[in-house]
Amino acid sequence: PPLLGGTKKAVPLASAISKTARRPVDIRLFTRCLEESDGAHLSSEGVAVVVHNTYRPALVQAVKALAAARLQPEEGGGLKFGQAWYWTTLLKWQIMALTGAEFVAFFDIDTEVLPATSPGSLLERAARGAAEWTAALGCLRRRKEVLFSRTDGSAPVNGGLLLVKPSLALFEDGIALLQRTADVGWNHTHGWDLAGLPRDVVPATDDAWKSRGVSAVPRHLARPGRPPVRAR
Repeated sequence: PPLLGGTKKAVPLASAISKTARRPVDIRLFTRCLEESDGAHLSSEGVAVVVHNTYRPALVQAVKALAAARLQPEEGGGLKFGQAWYWTTLLKWQIMALTGAEFVAFFDIDTEVLPATSPGSLLERAARGAAEWTAALGCLRRRKEVLFSRTDGSAPVNGGLLLVKPSLALFEDGIALLQRTADVGWNHTHGWDLAGLPRDVVPATDDAWKSRGVSAVPRHLARPGRPPVRAR
């Protein structure tokens, strides 16, 4: 299955990053397809794999309340807010609560952490990837921003690839935002907290708009024309 295949590729990469950066690295799987006890069987090369079957109750309750709220529809139709995948995506905010880590790199299950198109064996690709990740994380450590991503076709932040500096305060702020939106309704024109569309929130000087060839994400994960976003 894709989950197990992706984990088998992620383990040697995490091990190589740990050796290169001289810091512990573990892998967290958020899924109901595995038991929490399966993590021990997937752990290897000094990398612990932890399986999470549940999310923080406060986050789950906030997402459920938002899903049940009467939302202001997009003019002329648009997104179907009742679709389950839309609400499940909001559960990704759980990564902001992983405060035991300095950084968290989040990948959707369909993201290749070590693309097969790269030359060399799995271990060789892991070694190259580790060098790039270590350099990228060193750059993140020197910056004040707490969330890094890439653009996608409709927004400046791609939820399938996120790098964050966990913060319990921001995690709780996010839950409060979901709760407020459930109370007052979603406004498609003005967005979360009426702050405006995402493209309006990210400053015009951000690299998402001006530095098409510069990336804070390792090159083996980058796509041409998809610049990083340093969300604030």
